[in-house]
Amino acid sequence: MRALALLLPLLCGAGEPEAGWLDPDIVLDGEKWRHIGNANKAGEPPAPKTDSWTKSDTRITVLIAAWRKSRLTKTLHALLSKADHPSRVFFGVVQQHAEGDEDCMVGLCRELGTPITLLPGSTVKEPKFAGTAACKYFDQVRVVRMTTAEAKGPVFARSRQPETLRDGDDFCMQIDAHTDGVQGWDTKMLAEWGATQNEYAVITSYPTNVHDMGKNTNKHWEMPHLCGGAIVGPGLISNSQASAAAGLTRPLLTPLWAAGLSFMKCHAERNVPNDPELKGIFSGEEYGRGARLWTHGYDFYSTTRPYIGVWYMDEKQEAGSHMGASWDTSSAEAAAATARLTTLLQWPGTDHSPAALAKLGKWGLGKRRSLEQYAKFSGIDTIHATTHMGVCRMQYVPWASGAKHTIYSEYKAGKVADGGINLAGVSLKHEM
Repeated sequence: MRALALLLPLLCGAGEPEAGWLDPDIVLDGEKWRHIGNANKAGEPPAPKTDSWTKSDTRITVLIAAWRKSRLTKTLHALLSKADHPSRVFFGVVQQHAEGDEDCMVGLCRELGTPITLLPGSTVKEPKFAGTAACKYFDQVRVVRMTTAEAKGPVFARSRQPETLRDGDDFCMQIDAHTDGVQGWDTKMLAEWGATQNEYAVITSYPTNVHDMGKNTNKHWEMPHLCGGAIVGPGLISNSQASAAAGLTRPLLTPLWAAGLSFMKCHAERNVPNDPELKGIFSGEEYGRGARLWTHGYDFYSTTRPYIGVWYMDEKQEAGSHMGASWDTSSAEAAAATARLTTLLQWPGTDHSPAALAKLGKWGLGKRRSLEQYAKFSGIDTIHATTHMGVCRMQYVPWASGAKHTIYSEYKAGKVADGGINLAGVSLKHEM
């Protein structure tokens, strides 16, 4: 157990004096600001495999699951028009529409000033277009189309995202359908990721309000920093309202993953795909996927600057009720999804035997780090259904001895054996 002693997180304020407002690299501890100190310093993560993050032609695929979001087309247009290199920006959209809703490609091409039209015989799932050759970015948007009757919640929709990926997709940025970016967001987000010097880095947080995007909030570049959560039911963990970090000179290690902004190498999307059996899950989505990513060796970081923003509240322009989503999940599906999460997170009194865990297949935990370690790191112990909050300054947790630094493409090429990533049964049909 000697290694575990090295994995304990640094608690906010432990051993650090109160910081000045304009000091660099500070984090909020209650109502006081503290220096980050030696956060991020214990151990070294695997360095980036290549320097692709420095290149102007590195492909970024933006992943969006959209349930009747009328702002979706504006999101596509904004990110294309504000990119330093729009030719490298691709989209993987999982569109969930009702009859009569405008297809995102019709809306995008209209925004671009090169409208296309729907041909007779078009349906929500199988539209037929005329005039696409004039729409400049038409081929950079890959769409998986579903009807609202087929929708089963955000995790189910996001489980279709890998179908939109192609060879050559290097970085993936998952966002909500009501998102915007600053000018040059593509170059800036790549630089954020590169600053971590971690092949398995995930830049993630709840994005700032779009009205504050690019602004020096509170005059010391104050940024959302996720470091707390709450147990809302068996296996269901909800991220708490973000705390804050400020004056960051590099991305700050954080314990929790956020679905609304997740910028990472695309091998994370392929190695740790969303579980299609989590139908109807909303509050438990982020901790469940976060635990899987972290145990597979991925690390979460808060961004230093507000390069990505979202429209909040009524400005989302949503068609449905519950946060823009009104999917239909049966009681049996919901019960099965919750049971699956309780098994994954080894909730007390549930079946998390080796056989039950094995049934999760490629949607289970990784082998590079343990769930027990994540309980200590995140402050949320699903094994004992307890929390110990206040974890805001983290130390890097090394992988298990012998775990290999390998990525998805190397498995596909047959170059390496299993080094900790559970790829049993992974479909390669999206690799074209």
